[in-house]
This record gives sequence, C-alpha cells and structure tokens, in this order.
Amino acid sequence: MADGIVVKILGDHGPFSRIGKSIGYQITIGASNYLIDCGAPLFQHIGGHGLKNIDGLIITHCHDDQKRWYGDIALFSMYAADVLGS
Repeated sequence: MADGIVVKILGDHGPFSRIGKSIGYQITIGASNYLIDCGAPLFQHIGGHGLKNIDGLIITHCHDDQKRWYGDIALFSMYAADVLGS
C-alpha cells in the first residue's frame, strides 16, 4: 500500500444512530491500521481477521455510543488468539 492516510467510516454516519449502529473509524496510515472509537459493530464491518490487522485503538471519549465494542475486542483478543496471531 502506498503511503498516505485512508479513513473508512464504520457504522452510521448521521447525527442520530440506532442502537448497535453507532460510528467508528478505521484509519490507515501507510502500513499501520487504527480504530478510532468503537461504536459500530466491528465484527460485522471488518470481521475477526480484520481485527488481526489493527495496530492500535484510539479512544476520543467515553460515551456509550463510542465505546460499545471495546469489551468485545478485549474478549475476542483473549479467547481467539489463534485468529489474532497472538
């Protein structure tokens, strides 16, 4: 992949989101991938193998609609280490 920044919107992108459909972003900078906020259902948007490519999480604030899936990511990382390559 060429150097640069790519922003992918995950989930809803309007001012009012439905439960479980809040927003999150996947940011790619060169060869590095980050998630900013995790309001969107990440497993539906990028899947378990997509999570393997995430280098870090950026939390902008602690509203429930922005942090909804952090717990699931932690559990997935712990119990599906074979998928994440840990």
